[in-house]
Amino acid sequence: MVYNEIYIKDKVSKTAEEMANVLLKYLGYFKETDEALKIKAELLSTAMLNPFIIYNSSPRGLMMSGNFAHTLAINDPDEKIVVTGGERELGKAAITKKIEHDSLVEDVIARTKNGFTNGEEPLEYLIVYRDLETDEIESLEITRFSRLHVYFGFEFIIDHEYIQSLMKGDVIPAGKILAHPPGLNPETGAYSFGKNLNVALMSLDGVGEDGMIVSESCLDKLQFKIIENRKHGSGSESFLLNRYGKDGEYKPFPEIGEKINEDSILLASRKYDDELGPALYSKSDVAETPNPVFDNVVYVKGPNGIVIDVKAWYSQKRKQMALKGTDELLNKYVDGYMKFNKSVLSSYYKLNDENKVNSNDDLVVGRKYNNKIVQANNVVTSGEQHSKVKKNHRRDKLDLYYLEFDVLFNVRPSIKNKITGMAGDKQI
Repeated sequence: MVYNEIYIKDKVSKTAEEMANVLLKYLGYFKETDEALKIKAELLSTAMLNPFIIYNSSPRGLMMSGNFAHTLAINDPDEKIVVTGGERELGKAAITKKIEHDSLVEDVIARTKNGFTNGEEPLEYLIVYRDLETDEIESLEITRFSRLHVYFGFEFIIDHEYIQSLMKGDVIPAGKILAHPPGLNPETGAYSFGKNLNVALMSLDGVGEDGMIVSESCLDKLQFKIIENRKHGSGSESFLLNRYGKDGEYKPFPEIGEKINEDSILLASRKYDDELGPALYSKSDVAETPNPVFDNVVYVKGPNGIVIDVKAWYSQKRKQMALKGTDELLNKYVDGYMKFNKSVLSSYYKLNDENKVNSNDDLVVGRKYNNKIVQANNVVTSGEQHSKVKKNHRRDKLDLYYLEFDVLFNVRPSIKNKITGMAGDKQI
């Protein structure tokens, strides 16, 4: 409670560590204080983000700290008007994509929707580099979205121009941020997590105790993202229904960048049946609304979700049962993902050959790069015609085609969400 008074009086203390040092300076004002007492910056807790904590009751201060711990990352946060310095400490822990030490670029591999970089924004980057401090070959994977929760996440702000300008032999300086969350200001290091709103304290119905009345425009400003992941296999035992196609066009699922239909169905599949085939496989039957009793239907949260990524695997070890014309879109995404993984392997083999010429030894790589190589090798070898690799997921054999989708939703808060201010005032 004291450090906020000190901060306001001295008008210094840009970081929590400096705030702690100023606090130690004034501890002599208290007669019963232990002279050996030392304050650690990390013990100031999230209460250090509240510049007016001295004017809050202890329960409200505790509420603020507790609520902040599970605050969602909103789409477009504002920087605080009155800062404490704690915002910079928070920024140090922000989820970013950066390289710790000065590093030499060995390769930059981009994954796009169809496997080629023809002007479209990449779905992900893989930067292979040599750490100039440890001399280890490592990789940094940069994806469009971050998600450490089953649903909640945020979209990275990626420095596409810088990444696409990198060439073999370029040096990436230590600490260079290549992608960061919307709330982080790379120039100041401060992290923003809320919105600056006009507030009126009034005695009205609906504002008793912790209640708030908010406008429709306010809710629009507090939108956040959720990302749903769905997996589905088909090809040898079932086929995909024509959910998103038109007459003469077979399109079983939305492509990257397209929206989910009003029925919230991502895709649906129907088992092969030799006896009932003529009644189940016609153009009109395949295009009809799926029957949830007999068909395998994959739903998502709701309509208007946007497909942000599709990965597709193909297994040569399964029966080749795909109906004519039903595998074109599947093969498109299989080929695109295959091209990316072949590029990862090709890059590694080239680096390994160069290393053998210089040292007669195989290349020693870091853990993350090794995992990426193993994953790429699994995708490539399992798709070869005479592959001995059988793909499994949790001991279940994967089908001829295996699809993985990421679907993005922008969520507008409603009555079930909780809103809180910096004083621990809250509304549900």
